[in-house]
Amino acid sequence: MDADRKKKVKKTIPFEVSQAKLIPDSRLEKDHDRVYIKLMPKTEVQWQLKLKKTGYYAIRFYYRTIGGDQVQKVTAKTDHRTLVYDVGFPMVGDDERTDSDQGGWQEYEQAFRLETGVNTLVVSADWGNMDLWKIVMVSSSKEVMEPLNLPPILSPRYETIYKDKVRDITIHVQLNGHQLLTIMDESETPIPYSIFPFKTEELESGYAENRRTVRLSTSKFANYPEGNHQIRFLFSEGHSIVYHLKVVTLYKEPPLKIISLDVNHGNATLIKFPSDKWLLIDSGKEYEAEHIVKPFLKENNITIDYYLLTHYHHDHLGGLVDITTHYGIRPQGINLDGQQRASKTIDRYQMMQQNRFADYSLLVPGDDLAKVWNLGDVSVLIVNSHFDEQGQLISSEDENHLSVAFRLSYKGFCYFHQADMYGHTQANLLKRFGSQKEFWKTDYLTANHHFHGSVNPEFLQFIDPKVVFIPANGAVYARGAYRQAYQNKLEKIWRNGLATWQDTILSAESGTLVCRVYDNGNFDYSTYRRKKGVYLK
Repeated sequence: MDADRKKKVKKTIPFEVSQAKLIPDSRLEKDHDRVYIKLMPKTEVQWQLKLKKTGYYAIRFYYRTIGGDQVQKVTAKTDHRTLVYDVGFPMVGDDERTDSDQGGWQEYEQAFRLETGVNTLVVSADWGNMDLWKIVMVSSSKEVMEPLNLPPILSPRYETIYKDKVRDITIHVQLNGHQLLTIMDESETPIPYSIFPFKTEELESGYAENRRTVRLSTSKFANYPEGNHQIRFLFSEGHSIVYHLKVVTLYKEPPLKIISLDVNHGNATLIKFPSDKWLLIDSGKEYEAEHIVKPFLKENNITIDYYLLTHYHHDHLGGLVDITTHYGIRPQGINLDGQQRASKTIDRYQMMQQNRFADYSLLVPGDDLAKVWNLGDVSVLIVNSHFDEQGQLISSEDENHLSVAFRLSYKGFCYFHQADMYGHTQANLLKRFGSQKEFWKTDYLTANHHFHGSVNPEFLQFIDPKVVFIPANGAVYARGAYRQAYQNKLEKIWRNGLATWQDTILSAESGTLVCRVYDNGNFDYSTYRRKKGVYLK
């Protein structure tokens, strides 16, 4: 337990597995002085928790996993309410894990909504085997068990609107037990709004209960002067959040535009370069390619000039043949035999130029796609592929490990697309480039592996992103990489103003993100919930 935790925690109540109620198929085992349960199919453990107040309570789990992160069901029951949470239990050092690694006992803490009276807390096996020793309720009060006073959260916190293109603004609100009381403009005038239950795919009731979608009509802002405005969201318990709204009178097409499409769990990213060429990076799953990517291209009159496939997984290559055929692109890479080095640079470049297609078999770290495809005054530097920097084939059958990652720079702006790389790849990049912090400083980051795999927090601190986009559905709430490595370790620090970070945008919450980059290197962005006729602006 670290020094900060020792200082802050005043009261804890432990609940051993040996004190819990077990269903018949469950069994207890012993490891030195620890009595624990093996969570596997048809096993669960139950505790009775009696509380004086309704609210969110911190529960710390003591557990160990075998061979990687696991996801288990945690259910909070009372006589009149049942909330279900998928909870991800990460392995410590997951970037160094092996299939045979038993690991040590670890701690993971998460807040759950519990109610006045008797609550039954159930931990049941769901995905992956895991050992559970005990849970501990944690309070900031010295004498009694008090619920947490977690601040509410908005996403996004920054938005740009155009007076000549009126649309509604949607904002995701994580209430954390509070009520939204009112929304005020700079003159202290209340702003009308609508509030709805939050819905997305793969979302358990425990997470849905805490979230809302707030809608503002831009017609309210038609008379606002052009420029930056601060809108205040006022909540119960005295919480207040500033929402930053940039109002622009007329839309002007920027030289560089990045569109991160909401394609459920997967990736599909469009980039319009200063050369007016369009690049499509992946195209989601088959369903999303057919019902989101292709209609979006058609409705917005976009002609794809180039296609970059980061790796050959189903959530990235949907509609590959149809899309490339429609735009006259030939998806052809180099046939790899496990021994071959990267072909001569001139041969690789000619192949990419002729076919207008690239994948990890054609790219070597250090390549600049902007030069290969003449994309204009911009750099698209490859930082990860099937090859190392010397052009030697990497021996791996893991598609995610080999996926193409790149750093795009333009006029001082930096976009980092990490594809599905793992935490250990981030750690290797940190070792190689740790002395070049200013070069790697990132404005806009597409999160690696949808934050479903492993994350290296030190690397994310190193690149210091302003905006983090996570292309994932509601299942990400149960992933250790997102909850533990990102939210609990990094975002808490960043929200205290200790970095340049300003927004985390999850596609399940906010939809499609459109980022516009200007000649001076400045950028702004807007979000669009998935619906027919998504605007580019």
